[in-house]
Amino acid sequence: MMAGMQHEERGHKELDATRIAKDNAAVISLVSAVESMINPFLPREDLVCISSGVVATKTVRDDIQSACDKGETALKIFIQDRVQSSKTDFSPIKSLKLTTFWDQMKKSSKTKDGNQVILKNDRRLFARLLVISQSRSVNLKEILTYSLSNISSPLASTDDSLAKTNKAALLACLESKNNDCHVNKTVGDNGALLIDGMALIRSLKNIPDTFGELADDLLQLMIKMGRKFSCPRVDFVIDRYPAVSIKNAERSRRAVAGQQLLQIYSIKQKTPSQWTKFLASGENKEALTDFLFETWRTVPLQAAGKDIAIFVAHRHVCHQLTLKDGIMSVKEVESLTCDHEEADTRLLLHAKHAWSELYYKIIIQSPDTDVAIISLAIMAKLPSAKMYFLTGTKDRQRMLYLQAIGYALGPSLTEALIGLHTFTGCDSTSSFYGKGKEKPLNIVSGNAEYISAFVALGRQFEMDSTTFVTIERFVCELYGEKVSDVNLARYNRFCVQASSEQALPPTKDALTEHFKRANYQAAIHRRALDPFINAPSPDGFGWIVKDGDLIISWMTKDPAPQQILGSLHCGCKSGTCTGGRCSCHKAGLACTDLCKCVNCDNVRLTEDIVSCESDSEDSDFDI
Repeated sequence: MMAGMQHEERGHKELDATRIAKDNAAVISLVSAVESMINPFLPREDLVCISSGVVATKTVRDDIQSACDKGETALKIFIQDRVQSSKTDFSPIKSLKLTTFWDQMKKSSKTKDGNQVILKNDRRLFARLLVISQSRSVNLKEILTYSLSNISSPLASTDDSLAKTNKAALLACLESKNNDCHVNKTVGDNGALLIDGMALIRSLKNIPDTFGELADDLLQLMIKMGRKFSCPRVDFVIDRYPAVSIKNAERSRRAVAGQQLLQIYSIKQKTPSQWTKFLASGENKEALTDFLFETWRTVPLQAAGKDIAIFVAHRHVCHQLTLKDGIMSVKEVESLTCDHEEADTRLLLHAKHAWSELYYKIIIQSPDTDVAIISLAIMAKLPSAKMYFLTGTKDRQRMLYLQAIGYALGPSLTEALIGLHTFTGCDSTSSFYGKGKEKPLNIVSGNAEYISAFVALGRQFEMDSTTFVTIERFVCELYGEKVSDVNLARYNRFCVQASSEQALPPTKDALTEHFKRANYQAAIHRRALDPFINAPSPDGFGWIVKDGDLIISWMTKDPAPQQILGSLHCGCKSGTCTGGRCSCHKAGLACTDLCKCVNCDNVRLTEDIVSCESDSEDSDFDI
């Protein structure tokens, strides 16, 4: 009887409202989890994790697909060695250590930074080459026409990436030319708001739980911004990510270790917890843009009773989503179909379209100085348009009236900004070590010849030798030398102040390759208003395509003269290096500080010239 009462009491507890609510929540949670998973029965080429949507790498795919066969093989070997063999071995079967999705998704361990090793090697190479040049009758002026390293140190970082500078300093300098460029509000109601889509996505601090919620939040945010600035037109513009791109070097620098390729298949799919890694993949970003468009086209736009048009650029096409009188319409905008890779230029193509549709107030929102520079340089081609640049976040957000800046600079200098900016460092080109943005602008501002040269930079994709001659002279002046030959300026600076190879001007060979890259990028920026830029392959324009990858061509010459690269140094530990055993003496060469000989009579340099092996960390040759 007591057992029956306990059973009845237990049954009543299971019918308790709290327990029922808890069970319902568990069921809903389970259903939601299943719905958020990818359907494993749909045909697909890739191997995809059903819970996360992560696409397997080749290593993971091969290990998972061959796991059964590898296990059978290991078992057979184990039976032969342990059971059928006469050996007495009781060790367990060895783990195959196959990789899985877990191995693919776990965080990578930090690796030791090798920059310091590279720095030391470069410092020693620089010093050793100079030691040899003094003792082997090689002209030092000739030596300094070589980069003395596999990279151009004045233009490159130690990891072989582009040397970077603070681009925002250029915009700040331009703003200071006319304080009236800062405005609190725009003029007019009929405006177009053009948004750098990926920058907007990256600005989100709280990423929603699902991709559907993310799409809704972004849409409502854009509509809110359009209403705030009285813009019935809002453009969502994003980059494309081709496999071969001149921006690959910068994207690789910004890339996050362990980035994952993810399939987006449902509005209920969970957003990845490692959002930064997700956005590190160009394929993921293009897939996200496609998903946003497909989601937005089926969701009624709520614009507080006001008509609004959303232009969504995705891949190479653009669609207009329009809400008018409560009816949603979707149409492709053929004039906005383009081959632009960067949102930097594509935003200006959309500005031209908005201007042609009689939107004379155009606001471009972007955190990128590149966009502001392009806008300033080509806004004269959109007459009667009032151009604004919205940048910064929260308390630091500011609205710049671009025409006010252009008025202060003058039309020629304003047009020269694209050439100057790409030559002194943008996302795809390197800066000059330690030179920044303000000093080049000040030099160019007072020189009509330099202004004309930078206006000409990018007029065509092919290198113009006349423009190069003028800009070479500008580089010499940038380093404080009143000469026209950058190799001579390099030698002069070394004689005056050999603090580091980085601080010297680049060689003419390296400068030529840099000029080609800057000219190529400037040519793309100058064609921002053209739907099809039709840029040639970057191969040969300061880059090289190798094994399908685009790499930077720092120089076309060897790092040093062949007589230096192939020079001998002996390892004599006894004798005076005057006999046949000494490799230097046998070759008819003097010994140098690189040799290991002691008490040498083979015209060795004195210790007070240069000592490579005992350089301190703050040596004059430390780079």
